[in-house]
Amino acid sequence: MPKLKKANRIIEVTDSQVDGYLKRGYDLIDDNGRILKHATGGRTVSLAEYNKALEEIERLKEELKKAKKGGGGGQKAAKNDDNQKAEQTDEQTAEQNGEDK
Repeated sequence: MPKLKKANRIIEVTDSQVDGYLKRGYDLIDDNGRILKHATGGRTVSLAEYNKALEEIERLKEELKKAKKGGGGGQKAAKNDDNQKAEQTDEQTAEQNGEDK
């Protein structure tokens, strides 16, 4: 019997009921809890989350355009961005521990 999960609720249903539960916001999962098929409806996203996703999509589109024009510059930019984030995290950790950087 297929297992479905929504929030902390896990249920088992018949094969014929799976589509209905997917429409209600349940994810189809395997025995280990990994998602096999995402819900097709029944969920809402806050406007703030939606806008954040749109901004991220636009940023990634621009990065992809630059990478296509520059022949791989996007990967280098992404690595630099990751390095900056790591440095910021290191600085924040040092500040929290009362250390000087």
